[in-house]
This record gives sequence, C-alpha cells and structure tokens, in this order.
Amino acid sequence: MQKTVKHKYGYYRCKGMKSINCFMFSLIVLFFLSGCSTVTSLNPVGTNPLQIEKEDWEGVWCSGAEEEKGVFFIWVRDKDNGILRMGYVEEDKKEKDLTLIKFDVQLRKGKSSVFGNILHKEIDKEKDINELLEKSYLWFMIMNVDGSIIIYKPNAITFKELVEEGKLKGETVSSSKRYGSDIVLFEPTDKITEFIDSHDDSGKLFEWKSPWTFRRIVKGIP
Repeated sequence: MQKTVKHKYGYYRCKGMKSINCFMFSLIVLFFLSGCSTVTSLNPVGTNPLQIEKEDWEGVWCSGAEEEKGVFFIWVRDKDNGILRMGYVEEDKKEKDLTLIKFDVQLRKGKSSVFGNILHKEIDKEKDINELLEKSYLWFMIMNVDGSIIIYKPNAITFKELVEEGKLKGETVSSSKRYGSDIVLFEPTDKITEFIDSHDDSGKLFEWKSPWTFRRIVKGIP
C-alpha cells in the first residue's frame, strides 16, 4: 500500500522499506545502518521534547509490499518527554529461538518540524565502531500523518559540505565494516536545531524525494 503525502516541496509517493533477510530488520536499523553514509550528532536534534499521546503512536506498524512486509511495535514509554520504545522480533538461528530487539526513540521539536533521535550504540552492535559514532545520535525528521509515520533522512552529501565549509562543526569518520563516510555533528542542540529551521527552505538538508513510510495496522499494544 502506498500513500501520497503533501509536503512543501511537492507530493511524493511514499513507499515501504525494501526487504533484507526476509525483513527481519526494522525501520531505523535498515534505514541508517545498511552501509550508506549517515549524519549523526553528539547532541540530540530538536530544542525541546515533544509531548505525545498514546493513541497517536502506540500499536503495531508495518511497511513494505505484501511480499516483503515487516512489522514492529511502538509503545509510549514517556509521553511528557517524547520517548517511544520500539521493538521487533528477530530469529536467533544459533539459539533456535526468537529474540526481541528494542530501542528508544526520543521525539524532539524544532520551530516547525519534529525530529527522532536514537543513541547510535543502542542499535549498532559493531565491536569496532568508531568511538564518536558510538556516542552520537542517529536523527531524522519524522511525521505522524493520518495513521502513517513518514521519515526523512538527513542528506549526507549536504551536511558533509556544510562541515567542510565550516558552516557547521563536525567530523567525517568511517568504520572498517561499512562503506561510505559518516558525518558526526558537534554543535549543541540549540544551534543545530536553529540551523535546520533557518535553512530548511533550501530543500537540500533532507532526502525529500526518498521518504519511508509505515502504516499502523493495530492500535494499541496487543
């Protein structure tokens, strides 16, 4: 199922995630850790925590076409501080059992946008991960529209240029088990959020034409 979402840069047909290993990975793991360049931050993005309601977020969510559908759960852990607990079930072939994988996402708001933040080390299990990456937050723009979650990934090429030009403080790092470069931003929360809010009209900060969308199939936690 696809959904057309209106954004100030136009209308985009939001597709689900592509399957990997029969889609045993869930949204952020696949979206950010599939080997491509990412933009992370030593400080969470978004000036203040977003107050959230259980009826808007809790439930079972899915993505992908019928033949590559995957599901994950969202539970509101702290509604006043915008913290979601996300989880999915993965097959443990060694133990011949099922394992629950879970991590927290904090939703924070800017002037006109909402951002999700996940501590990198919660979901990247590489033993040789760069120390800066381990301490940084994976972040993204997120929208909850009519029962669908839409995620926009920051544009790594744009942020790499901003760091190289000295417009943002940061560093380019790499990990031996991944290809591509990762950009770690050093700016404090207020400054990076203000920069995004004031430059968002450029249309270059996020991958607007490649959003990922997820729809809720069950409201509440079964």
